[in-house]
Amino acid sequence: TYAKGMEALSDALARKIVHQRDFVMGFFGSSVVAAQDNCFHYAYPLQLRRTLLPLFEAAGIDIEIRTSGQNGDGGEAEVQMRCLEAIMGDLSELDIVNFGWWMIRTNPPSRHETIRRLLSRGVLPHFSEFVDYGRHLNEHEKVEYYKLGMMEINGWQNLYAPQWWPKMGRAHWGRNGDGTCHRYTREGALGVLFYNWHPGPAGFQLIADLWAYRYATA
Repeated sequence: TYAKGMEALSDALARKIVHQRDFVMGFFGSSVVAAQDNCFHYAYPLQLRRTLLPLFEAAGIDIEIRTSGQNGDGGEAEVQMRCLEAIMGDLSELDIVNFGWWMIRTNPPSRHETIRRLLSRGVLPHFSEFVDYGRHLNEHEKVEYYKLGMMEINGWQNLYAPQWWPKMGRAHWGRNGDGTCHRYTREGALGVLFYNWHPGPAGFQLIADLWAYRYATA
């Protein structure tokens, strides 16, 4: 299933290289996508672009980022999904739509409708969270979505287990360093994983790296 999804991603990238068209990624979300409590420069969509850009430029194409992240006051997930094209532009212009984290979660029918709508137009839905948020989608349908290019990552904090900070709960908020001797990001920002419930520069770097690895591998 994962191999099929990576094949769909590889095909999408190959088409852009062959036709020398910019790769367009849309990012839906609110405070996390907007990097609230950080400089917007460190938001994970922008870090992802900076990480991938040398590779894409070597292939002769650019990366365009479109983001709906608006502090903590942006539209809730269901509203943004309903207004997808009004926010991101025509679906024919998009290659990937990445969904960030929302405090107000969507119901399964809304997710199904959005995933199907995107896949039917050749746009790959990628979730920086669990795709069903515990509100379970049909497992058989999820497998078919994965084969068509849907992807998800979550639990990235657990990459640091059993280091000290996951065991400390909110006591680790604002701490500089990840417990593995990393006190700064690659770009020289403080290595804060979480300022509060919002990631810090190091947390956003990790999210961006997880996606960059998949895209570069494809």
